[in-house]
Amino acid sequence: MMRDPVSPAAEKPTGHPAPAAVASGLMTEDFSVYLDLVRFLAALAVLVGHLDQDGMATGWLEIGHFGHEAVVIFFVLSGLVISHSAFGREHDWRAYVAARFARIYSVVLPAIVLSFAVKALGVMMDPQGLGPIFFGKELAWGNLFGALFFLNESWSMSTALPWNDPFWSLCYEAWYYVIFGLTLFVQGWRRWLWVTAAALLAGPAILLLFPLWLLGSWLAAHGARLVPSHAWGLVIWIGSILTIIGLHYTGVDVQIKENLHDTIPGFWHLQASQTFATDYVLGLLVAANFLAFRGLDDSAKVWLQACRKPVVFLAGYTFSLYLFHRPMSQFIGYFFPNSGHDKAIALGSILGVALICLALGALTEQRKQSYRRLAMRFLGRIRPV
Repeated sequence: MMRDPVSPAAEKPTGHPAPAAVASGLMTEDFSVYLDLVRFLAALAVLVGHLDQDGMATGWLEIGHFGHEAVVIFFVLSGLVISHSAFGREHDWRAYVAARFARIYSVVLPAIVLSFAVKALGVMMDPQGLGPIFFGKELAWGNLFGALFFLNESWSMSTALPWNDPFWSLCYEAWYYVIFGLTLFVQGWRRWLWVTAAALLAGPAILLLFPLWLLGSWLAAHGARLVPSHAWGLVIWIGSILTIIGLHYTGVDVQIKENLHDTIPGFWHLQASQTFATDYVLGLLVAANFLAFRGLDDSAKVWLQACRKPVVFLAGYTFSLYLFHRPMSQFIGYFFPNSGHDKAIALGSILGVALICLALGALTEQRKQSYRRLAMRFLGRIRPV
């Protein structure tokens, strides 16, 4: 990620020095491509799973059953990648803020518009079925405000984008970016004042899964010291994948969640964080998988280099795929459900929605440099905190 030209004053670092471990080289070219592959497969799992939930009968594809695991992967991966950039290329607080602003809002703003527009189209086609909820609850300033400032998941707020449930995880990640950035770049007693304020705004549900993101951040700073040998790397890599799959099919996450729900009053207020106990285990398995792949012998990574170009290309659109797909998935499933469970129609729905997301991503996610330049011009006028 190239840094935008800024003034000499803005280039002067105002945060903490990068941890020495970062320079030791956890992030290699092969490892970066692997993270891209994992990111794309996680986004694909969410897409396939939601299409099945919305009536397109894609459940015969096993990858769609791992949507929740995909979000845990996103959290750990996000902490790793964002921290790697912050420790390595974004010493200046302006560069950090501009990069996060560009990455998020280049997709979030169009996603908000898409959510309301697709649901409004649905209301026009079925005013009696969809109109009452849309006009009575969804078409409200609170939903728009909550989405713009990522407050939809804070303190059990009842705001949400129409037909775009995946937005919840972005509300989590956005606050992780904020808290991490404040910790890294604000100096003295003001740091803890701002961090405390951000944590209070985020709320307990969001903070409960913060350790997953911090685990990825820890990998960026110290993971290079824990890369296993080639032989152990292969064992741990395969073992971690099989354990994640096995853990999913045991259903232990649901059992623990239900037990906690029955014994702790108000436990449901944690919303998407109610499976935090098993999510922590999943996070550790994901971290082990990343380190294990990093330790694999080059001969075990030949297959990855063979598909490097398409993987890197597709990974550049995962954010768009994640945030744009659900309104279309719910629209298609509501009006044109795959009632006959036709596999050709199921595959066509996956491909069709994915291609539309890629087209939208070319107009949004791939234009994030414009957002960054705009942010840098604005931030260049602000003195450091």
